[in-house]
Amino acid sequence: MTKRRKALTVIAACAAGLMAAGPAHASAPGTVTGDGVRVRSCPSTGTDCRILATARRGDRITIHCLDGTQGNPWFHVRHARSGTSGYIDGSYVRRSGPGTIPIC
Repeated sequence: MTKRRKALTVIAACAAGLMAAGPAHASAPGTVTGDGVRVRSCPSTGTDCRILATARRGDRITIHCLDGTQGNPWFHVRHARSGTSGYIDGSYVRRSGPGTIPIC
């Protein structure tokens, strides 16, 4: 086997291992701090953002990323009770454990 072919075989094996493991996803656990909090299709209260689910105080969420400005934060989350992923206004989100929350 030539050096080039050996190198390509090693690279292919490494790439296959990375794809099988998948990328590391940053997230953090959280809870909802209000009743009737809407999980929306986009980070806004505008009419173009559909309501996907309604969360209750204490509902568990997984916080995937932060979207919005410092004065108007929105979090992209997965709502555990409904299984829905969407956006919640940051004023109704409390982080409840360790993890990394990247910018969306």
